[in-house]
Amino acid sequence: MGRKNIIIQHPCYFTRLGMEKILEKHLPNNLSRVFNHLGHLDEYYRHLRKRHRVDIAVINLLSGNHLQRELLNWVVRQLRLNNPDCQIIFIMDTKNSILLVNHMHELQHIQVVLEPKESLSTITDRLSLIFSDQPQDRPTPGLKMPRLSQRELSVLRYLLKGKSITRIALRLGLNYKTVSHHKRSALVKLGVNSLQPLLLNEHDCNLVGQWLNMNTRHTLSVSYKSSGV
Repeated sequence: MGRKNIIIQHPCYFTRLGMEKILEKHLPNNLSRVFNHLGHLDEYYRHLRKRHRVDIAVINLLSGNHLQRELLNWVVRQLRLNNPDCQIIFIMDTKNSILLVNHMHELQHIQVVLEPKESLSTITDRLSLIFSDQPQDRPTPGLKMPRLSQRELSVLRYLLKGKSITRIALRLGLNYKTVSHHKRSALVKLGVNSLQPLLLNEHDCNLVGQWLNMNTRHTLSVSYKSSGV
């Protein structure tokens, strides 16, 4: 008789319990199950260091917490190194997780992404796909990218270059409050409270910069050097 070792990581006990019940329904009856519950992503560190076998890993990512990126990278790398056949399931708000979504594109090993606001029936249907005997029926996880207006993109690019809202308003010929509004709107869509995490992390800043370059019209490009104002 085979055995499935499953890790479910989520801060909510009832969510972990619900995921366990759903997964149990889809596992073959001739398989025994060993469930391990983790409350936070960093608990994977202690668990995976012992090189336990993991067949299914459920990983919850908090929206707007971009300090998870390095830890996420380590967790997935360890899972793939010691458990190459492990099936990874993400629970995350993809609409508000631009940096983690970009990082996930590099992983190429995600079975399914679940949105926290999805109905129970939708989650159940999507989880059933990873146990399908026909791999071609499994859709690529739908990762949503936020849609910013051209003005929001332009303001964000100036901010990432160190420009103050006052300087941006003068440059674009807009009212100070209008620029502030575009800034707040852009941050909400990106799922962050401030630009500080991006400015402190060079990799994330470059990642967003590349994304902005691909989505901003050339007529709105920033061509002058930062003056530190």
